[in-house]
Amino acid sequence: MNNNNYKWETVGKSKFYTDGTTCTDIEVMDNAKTVSFIYPKIRINRGKCQKVFSSVENLIIGRDVFSIIIQNKLFPNVKKVESKSSSYTTGKYLVEKAGMILRNAFGQSEDAAVDFTQFNRIGNYAFEGCKALTTVKLGKGVTKLGSKVFYKDAKLLRLT
Repeated sequence: MNNNNYKWETVGKSKFYTDGTTCTDIEVMDNAKTVSFIYPKIRINRGKCQKVFSSVENLIIGRDVFSIIIQNKLFPNVKKVESKSSSYTTGKYLVEKAGMILRNAFGQSEDAAVDFTQFNRIGNYAFEGCKALTTVKLGKGVTKLGSKVFYKDAKLLRLT
């Protein structure tokens, strides 16, 4: 990746480090409740990024977005994902339509119920840090689990 073409661009109350196609970093103003993804590829490095934007409750996915790779802890309090993209669903979680893959469950409150009927597969790290899970019954609809699905999930006691 040639970082010479990357620059910070402001969208609403957020700044994206982008070359116009791929976003590799983000900054969000302290009081921002909504973040809009407009770049086709959002790839925030999970190993390097230690940022947490706890004020964000809504993600809007623009129509041109086809790939989002972000860690749950980046936006731990997201309650709604609104998708204008043909690649993602609208709902409580970040779900990729192709294969109905759960990409992010976000933080979820401790009393939240996770609706496992909303997806067929669970992607890598999808429940990392999710507070809602103590017992998980996957059911017949979930056909594939990625790696480290429940990584750093101290509350998870049982998986059936």
